Amino acid sequence: MLKIFIGVSRACCNWLKHYKINAKGVLSNAIEVSEYDFYKDISKTNQKNIRILYAGRLIKDKGIILLVEAFKRILNNFTNVELFIAGDGPLEEILKKEKNMQLLGKLNHEELMKEYAKADIFINPSYSEGLPTTVLEAGLMKCAVVATDVGGTSEIIEDRKEGLLCKPEVLDITEKLEVLIKDEILRETLGEKLHEKVVKQFSWDNTANKILELLQK
Repeated sequence: MLKIFIGVSRACCNWLKHYKINAKGVLSNAIEVSEYDFYKDISKTNQKNIRILYAGRLIKDKGIILLVEAFKRILNNFTNVELFIAGDGPLEEILKKEKNMQLLGKLNHEELMKEYAKADIFINPSYSEGLPTTVLEAGLMKCAVVATDVGGTSEIIEDRKEGLLCKPEVLDITEKLEVLIKDEILRETLGEKLHEKVVKQFSWDNTANKILELLQK
């Protein structure tokens, strides 16, 4: 039986080389870009505060502890910011003890898309990634994104062009979030640029066409 290995990102393909596996190409994670039209009218205009959203498993590897510590520092400088955390996991009980942040629990896809639509900033503080689908979904809904520069994240976001890349460190996460908190125009610009890139490069139609190309080869 012929075995063909394909990565979800160029970074994933490079990682496979450690196991002496040469990937034949990249088939990235993809999303249904038409969903934007369904959720886009959920308004942010009546929100008094800037909403920061995290979505993912509540585990150490996803950087949630880094985010909590960064948010505490942010609250020393800003009073108009809220943090919403979507997801569940073993750290949930610890997070319940924290103040000034709202735990949304595990959300289904529709509920999560609505949260993206309401969020001003999406944060992905993970220590490792293949190609983060949450960044694609947040980008589709025009969130300004701060994400750690790990795995294939930089294949979605060019730093300062479609979002802000950071190190998996409390101080850097804090700094990049505060840049966006201060600058509404930058938030809107990065959100628009990321939306354009996601629609163009990370739709299911695009990935399906790549699958056909690989099969033909």
